[in-house]
Amino acid sequence: MSESTITIPAFIAEPTFYPTPNVAVFMSSAELPAGYPLIAARLEEKHDGLQLFCLIFNFELTAAERTKWVRNTDILPIGLVDHITAEITRRDAQKVSR
Repeated sequence: MSESTITIPAFIAEPTFYPTPNVAVFMSSAELPAGYPLIAARLEEKHDGLQLFCLIFNFELTAAERTKWVRNTDILPIGLVDHITAEITRRDAQKVSR
C-alpha cells in the first residue's frame, strides 16, 4: 500500500490503542489470502504530527505468530514493536480468560 493512498478500513471505527501520545495503532483480524500474514499501513498526518498505523492480521495467525511477525518486520518503527507485541499478548490473555 502506498502511504498516499491509505484508507483505514471502515470496520475499524477508532484506534485500538495509543502506545505514545503521537501514535495511534489500529489492530484487527480478517480473512486474508493465503500467504498474507498481515496487511499493514502507515499514515502520518502532517497537521498535528499524529502517526496512524493499521495492522490487519490474518485471522488464522496465533498470538505467537503475530508477535513473531511484528518483531521480525522492518515496516514498523523499532519503538513501537514492544508496545504492539505487548498489546497482542494482552489481548490473547483476555481471550483465554473468557
